[in-house]
Amino acid sequence: MLEPDTLMAQSVLSGDQNANAVSQLAAGSTLQIPMDTYIHVPRYSFCAAGVANAAVLGVSFARIQDHKCGGDRMPSPWTDQTSHLKVGDLTSAPDLIAGEGQRRYDHGLYIDCLPFKEFREKLLALRSVEPKIFDEDDFIQDLDARDAFQCWGPTPWENRSWEVQPWFLQKWWMITGGEDGEMAIASRWWRRFRGED
Repeated sequence: MLEPDTLMAQSVLSGDQNANAVSQLAAGSTLQIPMDTYIHVPRYSFCAAGVANAAVLGVSFARIQDHKCGGDRMPSPWTDQTSHLKVGDLTSAPDLIAGEGQRRYDHGLYIDCLPFKEFREKLLALRSVEPKIFDEDDFIQDLDARDAFQCWGPTPWENRSWEVQPWFLQKWWMITGGEDGEMAIASRWWRRFRGED
């Protein structure tokens, strides 16, 4: 498993500390916050978070490593006849529970590892349009090589842990929901958390 990067953010101050900080800022002074009051949030790549979510779906890391040598995409455990995965198995990871399209259409495991149900369903619908208008190889490059997704914290099976880059939201607006979709809302939260918005 890859080692995560770290996001540092200020932890919540107690009531007295908060009041003191507000009065210092109101007086125009510069507030210096000690580094030991910051929390550390690990950052995982799409690949590392995807491997963790695959494990939640019952697919071992060893199986993923063995399959990479085949060069094709690993099948979804929701449609793979050898898998024994059932919806009731994921009560602790509801964001990974398959939608109707995931249980009906053959697709790659990487789609199941994204904890956005509406997004997964739209993605599967777009893949099925004839003539083909969806470039899946370009989409996978965005996920894998272009760092469109980042996962913050130790719970990659929760959609609130994910941040999606603004360029990805615009490029794939027809399946992300654009600036008003759940991906954009979660992503804006992480940017505000870092003080970027």
